[in-house]
Amino acid sequence: MKIDVVLGGMTMSTPSGNLTISTVTLIHHPSGPILVDCGAWNQRHALSANLKRLGILSSDITMVIFTHLHWDHCMNFELFASAQLLVSRREWERVARGELDHATPFFVREAMERRGRVECVEGGELIAGVTVLPTPGHTEGHIAVSVESGRRVVIAGDALPTRHAAETGLPHLYFGPEAQARHSVSAILRAADVVIPGHDAPFETGTAIPATLSLLNAQARSQV
Repeated sequence: MKIDVVLGGMTMSTPSGNLTISTVTLIHHPSGPILVDCGAWNQRHALSANLKRLGILSSDITMVIFTHLHWDHCMNFELFASAQLLVSRREWERVARGELDHATPFFVREAMERRGRVECVEGGELIAGVTVLPTPGHTEGHIAVSVESGRRVVIAGDALPTRHAAETGLPHLYFGPEAQARHSVSAILRAADVVIPGHDAPFETGTAIPATLSLLNAQARSQV
């Protein structure tokens, strides 16, 4: 199963705060294209343009899976009118309870409900070759997505946002217990041959410090 990183993620510290761009990943599933995360508003034009370069229209996307409901990962869902929106039940219920950290838009659940076709998921196989992995810590309901693509590729979101988090065993930002966040990093590294982080280039796992792969992007039409 082919996987393309449509938008490469990054994070940068500035005197005014952190600048972040989230990774958006396309799974070319036999049943139809699936996106994992869909980025922030300022990524909208690049997202549509890069999908088009891959021969994919917004209307072709059958599912959008959200690793979590932070603004930089979920705000372009309205582009994908034909898609089912999938979010973990724990994440959906967290927002419903009003447990909103500073990165969760207060209106996100209402906007998704108004749009419709939202489904809550648990851990386990979602569709042939695509499995949901509960990875709490960054948020209570965070999930990663494992894809069988010849190699085991885990789209990690912010449970493992950077290569540095793999080296230290802890993401730089987590709103849940530290022990949960550490466990999720460890679980992802055990499950994956290749990790696609939420804010960094993909890398291969191994016993030593992971070797960074070239950034996968739509322009290069690279695949995992």
